[in-house]
Amino acid sequence: MANIKITWTPYASDPGDVDTIELYHSETLSSEQDFQNALDSSTAGSPVFTSSSITSASEYTHSDVSSGTHYYCLVAKNAGGYNVGADAPTATVPAAGTQSGAVACVAVA
Repeated sequence: MANIKITWTPYASDPGDVDTIELYHSETLSSEQDFQNALDSSTAGSPVFTSSSITSASEYTHSDVSSGTHYYCLVAKNAGGYNVGADAPTATVPAAGTQSGAVACVAVA
């Protein structure tokens, strides 16, 4: 089991159209488009972290993560739905992980 600390740079100021920032974890969704499709179809599950403090919250530690490959995606949410990518902050993983756009990948031994 491992603890994975995910960090991100919060919005410098409130963009006005974002209600919450949500962090999703998956072992199968591995791209921005995979996460966006799952969120749009309500199959992404529940976020592991949610915050309405979009200009200050900037880290989350996912505890007791089992071995395997884990993907994390930080999304911006408002009444109209979810936004993955350009208009959302990007999650960043520790040095051992990899980054592909808004999706961070961590392998746990």
